[in-house]
Order: sequence, then structure tokens, then C-alpha cells
Amino acid sequence: MLNRMGWKWPLVLASAIAVGPATANAFTLQENTVPAPPVGNREASMKVREAIAKFEAGDLAGAIVTLEETRAKHPTDAPTRNWLAHLYLKANRPADAVALLEEAVRVDVNDARSWNDLALAYRRVSRNGEAIRALEQLLTLQPDRVDVMAALGSLYNEQEDYEKAIPLLKKADEKNPGDVDTLVNLGVALLNTDRRSEAETIFAALLEKDGNSRAALSWLGFLALERGDVARAVAMLERARTLSPNDLEILNNLGTAYLRSEPARHSEAIAVYRSMTNVRPDIFEPWYNLGVSLMAVNQNAEAVRAFTRAANIKPQDAFTWNNLGRAYENNGQMQESANAYVKASDLKPDNEVMARNAAITLLKAGDSRSATYIQRAMNNGSESKDLALSLAESLHREGKTGEALRVLESVQPAMSDRADYWFNLGVMRHATGDASGAEAAYRRAYELDGEDMDTLNNLGLMMYQKGEFGEATALFRELLRLDPKSETAKINLAASMSRLGETAQAVEIWRELVRTNPSRNDLRLDLANGLWALGETQQARFHYATILQSAPNNAHALNGMGLWHLLQAENGSAEQMFRKAMNVDKNFVAAYNNLAVTLERLNKRAEAILVLEQALRIDPNFADAKRNLQRMKSAEG
Repeated sequence: MLNRMGWKWPLVLASAIAVGPATANAFTLQENTVPAPPVGNREASMKVREAIAKFEAGDLAGAIVTLEETRAKHPTDAPTRNWLAHLYLKANRPADAVALLEEAVRVDVNDARSWNDLALAYRRVSRNGEAIRALEQLLTLQPDRVDVMAALGSLYNEQEDYEKAIPLLKKADEKNPGDVDTLVNLGVALLNTDRRSEAETIFAALLEKDGNSRAALSWLGFLALERGDVARAVAMLERARTLSPNDLEILNNLGTAYLRSEPARHSEAIAVYRSMTNVRPDIFEPWYNLGVSLMAVNQNAEAVRAFTRAANIKPQDAFTWNNLGRAYENNGQMQESANAYVKASDLKPDNEVMARNAAITLLKAGDSRSATYIQRAMNNGSESKDLALSLAESLHREGKTGEALRVLESVQPAMSDRADYWFNLGVMRHATGDASGAEAAYRRAYELDGEDMDTLNNLGLMMYQKGEFGEATALFRELLRLDPKSETAKINLAASMSRLGETAQAVEIWRELVRTNPSRNDLRLDLANGLWALGETQQARFHYATILQSAPNNAHALNGMGLWHLLQAENGSAEQMFRKAMNVDKNFVAAYNNLAVTLERLNKRAEAILVLEQALRIDPNFADAKRNLQRMKSAEG
């Protein structure tokens, strides 16, 4: 009995985890407390004073109404305009304040108070570019305003214009040393211009000044995590967490630090990410990172739930769908896995890993969609050319063998140095009946990797089938050297050796196989036949009889017992055994031949001739039957 190895293909799966950096501090700018006292138009001035009185008495809405009415009558009165803009800011109506303040600075470009409030108003309506220009103008009018320097530096940071932010923030720190917001924003700017050591020095100084600075601890932890100092990152971030237990950035980075610890502290990371989902169940990152953490400890059902929540929040994120596919696959939910991988690849069709995952999972499931995704992966880069092997297999399963071979041939220039390519080409050619092509492919695979066990096995089988038993034996010997415990190698080596005439050595292999596999009747039959060929007929009979105890209709064992009876001149018993073998397998020509010999010994030559003629109708080339038939007919005269 010979064993053949099957198809080879790769499987690549991907997962990722996000690290969320901490952010810079918010924009801060001193708000002007009181506009200039009303002067000018007498009626307007009286109304402004009336509005101020209402405001100071707590009637902000009434004050605004009075000023709006006054402005309608006196649209050019500056105190009315300035106080109304001021109260609009107090009432959180920055959009209304903007129009008035823009008018104020058009009227007087040197009105620092109006530029100050205009910057605040722009900021509150998220017109940050205009807020920057207002602050730049204000700084030309009041160059020593530290709060303006700090606020403008903060806005430059938000716009990622770090080179402009750094000198302003440094100057602000010189004039007002140790201000936490200024130092944090300066550190952020330095960090984003690859001046990490300077940034870390700033955060370290901030921590030295205030050992409980949440901002310093958070940033130092983040920087340590970035440079791979995981122990320091954990220490800093754990301290930061005690000061701000619900800060999502601190928690996120702490979770990542736990995962990067050696060994990974999965349970602590999971606890951190769960706490984040409790604080903000509506945001994406905690669910995603929780899924990755759960998958790392094989809690795949929980990982599926976490990634599903992440996908619901951010349904267009391909990486989430990819990892959901992996969690499903690990959980044994193969159809769901394939669907998730397909979704990931469709969202990011230029990503070869996602296309690859979809292709392989669909291919394993026998889903005809696999060809689309294999082709997509192949189109995305040379490193996915090996998916041609899988595409060929997919097409072959669909009965498109010609297309499958064309796919393999099309990538031969790119894969001609790949042993696995030639092996799979050999498998495909063999499946289409191209034995010589299969042999050539296996030989090329063997040249490239002389220790690939599948190649050794299949090339050995090709040689066996060609009758090249010497080469087959050598190949199977090498296979057994590489894997001394391989039963496939032992089975095929014994079969090849027996055909080469090395029956005694083959019998020893079969003995070992039968000892370790006493219920394998196929191996016991090989052993019995080998023993019979060596003349050890008593031992052979034992094994034939043993087979018939568990498989009374085993045709070959019945034939073997028939030979034993014939050897003992028990011709009647031999006839019964051979007839039983023929009834079980009507095409078993050896049993016909043996029955004919037995019948001749029983003086039933005419019947024996009929049996041999029947055997030759089944197999006209069966030499033993031909020879015996010619002899018996000659004897009949």
C-alpha cells in the first residue's frame, strides 16, 4: 500500500493594536473683563450704562436686549458695539460676537482689546486659522503678553505647525517659568519635531517640580513606551492612572504597556480596556484593543463580541473586520470568519494581507468566491504570488483544471526558485494525468529542496509507478532518515523494497508496523504476503487467519489461506477458499488462477480451463493465467 501527500498552501493572518498618544493642553487666553467706559453719543452712553447695570445685577439677557436696541439706533457707536460683543461672549454666543469684533478691528486695527476677544470668539466657533491670525496681530500690539504667546503656541500645535510653536512657547516659559500648560505644549511640539530627548527633559523637569503632575507622568509613560522601555512606561502610567482613573489616553497607553511587557500581562490589559469601555462604551479604541487582548489569551468568543462592538462603532475600519475574522476563525466559526475577512478586503482592496485572509478562508471552506480574492491578493504585490498555488487549487476544485494550470504557468518566472511552487505544479499535473510533467516538476522541487518530505514521497511514488524501484527505494530511505517515525515513509519504503527484491528487509519493516498497528489489516496482509514470498508459510498462514477473524470477507486473506491449504495438499479446502475469494472480488484474477490450479489437481481440468478463460476475459494480459491455460490445453490434446 502506498501513501500520497496532498496540496500545500500558505495561510497568513494579521492583527494590530493601536497606541493612542496623549494630546496637548487646551487653548487658554485671558478674557478682557470690562470694555472701555461708554463715551460719545449721550443717548447711547446712557443706554450702555443701563445695560451694564442690568448685567451687574445678573440680568444678562436684559442687558443684551438693551444693547441690541441701542445698536439698532446707533450702529456706529463703538461702546455699544464693544459691550454687546463682550456680553455675547458672556452669554456663549461667540458667532454673534465675531461679526461685531471684526467690525471693531476694521475700524481700529490697533484695538488690542477687540483683537483679544476676536481671537477668543474665533476659537469658540472653531475658526482656528482666523484665531491664529488674530493672536498674531494681538502679539504685535502687545509683544510681552505671556498668555498670548502660550495660546498662540497651543494653536500652532493643533495645526501641526510645530516649528512656529517652539520659539513662542520657549519665550513664554522664560517669562513665566514652570507654567504647566506651556511646558506640556512645548514638550508636545519638541516631540513632534523629533526632539524627543528635549521633550523628555521638559516632562522630567515638570515631574520633578510636581511629583503628582498627571500630564508629566502621562507623557513620560508614553515616551518610555515609544522607545521600548516598557517597565518605566508601566510605572509612569500606573501613577498617572491613580491621579486620573478615567483618563482614556492614560488607560489606553497603560493597556498597551501591559501587552508589551515580558511576559505580556494580558489579564491586566484586559481589565484596563474593560474599564475604558465602562467609562465610554461609545468609542472605538477600547473595544478594538480589548478584542486584541482577549484574542491573545484565546478568549475568542469574548474577542468576537469586542470586535463586533468596535465594528458597530466604526463600520468602515478594515482592520477591525480583519481581526474579527481572525477571532471567528479561532472560535471555529468559519463561515462568519470568511464573511468578516471578505468585508475587510472589500473595505481595503489594496491590502494584500486582507485579500489573502479572505482568499484562504474561502478556499478552506470550498467557497467559490475565493478565486476573486486570490486574484486580488496577487494583483497587490509580488509577495502574494504564492497565492497562485491556492488559486489553481480553487479553480481545480471547480473543474477548471485548464485554467488552473494556466495560472501556475503564468507565475512560473516569478516562482521558479520556489520548491513549493514546483511541488504543487507536480500535484496539479498528476491530477490531470500528465505523469511525465508531474515527474519533471517534482524533480525540480527536489533540486531546490532535497529535504522536503512531501516532495520525496511523491517523487518516490512516481518512480514506483514507473517501475523504477531502485530510485523509489532511495527516495523513501531518505524520507525515513528525515522522519524516522513516519509511517508513510515506512509503508512506501517496504512496498518499494519488496518490488526491488529486498523482501527480507521489507518484511522487517512490516513486522514493526504491525506491532504498532495490530488492527491495520492492510499492513498485516503485506506482511503475510512478504512472509509467503520468503517461504515462511506457517507465519504467513497465522497472519492470513488473523485477518479473517476480524474481516472474514477479505479476498486477499482468503486467497492466502487457499494457498496454505494447497501447499498442504488439502485441495478441497483450497478450492473453498479460492471460490470465496472470487465471490468477494469477482475481478481478483489471482484467485481464478489459483482455483484453476486446484481444480487441475482434483482432476477437473475442463472446469479449470473454463476458469482460466474467465480470468483472461477480466485481464487479457495476466501472464500466469495465459501460461497455465496454454499448458492445460496442450495436456488435453
